[in-house]
Amino acid sequence: MSTTNRRTFTKQFKQDVVQQSQHCDTITELAADLGLRPELIYRWRSEL
Repeated sequence: MSTTNRRTFTKQFKQDVVQQSQHCDTITELAADLGLRPELIYRWRSEL
């Protein structure tokens, strides 16, 4: 059984992603470009 480590993101990175998400066409495309799940970006937008 393999174990995976959770990635941690700095507050600055999250803020940068949220800012980019406000200027992009779709969250899905941005998430794919950054290697993130779209749900994560939506959560960061609501938290920040």
